[in-house]
Amino acid sequence: MLIYLHGKDKVSQFNNFIGIIDKYIQSGGYPIILVEPKDETAPFWGKDFDYQKLLEIVNSKLEEENIQIQHISVIGHSAAGCNTNGGIYKVVKEENLLHLVGLADACYNKKYANILTGENIPFIINIHNKETGGGWPQGSRNFEEFEKILEIETVYTKCDKAYEYCYKNTNNRIISFQANAKHNEIPEVLLKEALFPTHNLFKLFLPPNN
Repeated sequence: MLIYLHGKDKVSQFNNFIGIIDKYIQSGGYPIILVEPKDETAPFWGKDFDYQKLLEIVNSKLEEENIQIQHISVIGHSAAGCNTNGGIYKVVKEENLLHLVGLADACYNKKYANILTGENIPFIINIHNKETGGGWPQGSRNFEEFEKILEIETVYTKCDKAYEYCYKNTNNRIISFQANAKHNEIPEVLLKEALFPTHNLFKLFLPPNN
């Protein structure tokens, strides 16, 4: 199951993601259930985001269809990756079936990196652009600090037209890209990279036992 948490602008990726997932399944990949909730009661990036409530709603629907979940992946866009007590970080702290955590142009510094060092996260994929100004809080986009803690090193530079820089960490658990893409385009870029890796550094969406 893949959970997508949108940012403050609430831009839906559902149609984009469904198209990518359908292509993946048709190419021989196993089924992926996409969950894209709307934060009508509490922002995903805030401390009041109730991940357990979300799971209850989703699991009740899955039980009706007799569907069992093998593992759970989560992608957070923008502000959904900018609160250590909310968004994807609440999922990281509360979910035992994690397979992949995706950061789509989110926040990056040592407080976020320290959470992601946990052994309960098999894989991490991060894609961001180079913007650090604009509406980003001061100090929230310290890429160098983030990469140092997670032991991410450069693998390719100017690796292809889509990316300016490509990185991975030393144990192949994390890949990270700086993309030539606009802020609201990056979730789609991230999912494509997860399902159809450009450089085949590792296959993110293989079942855990493979």
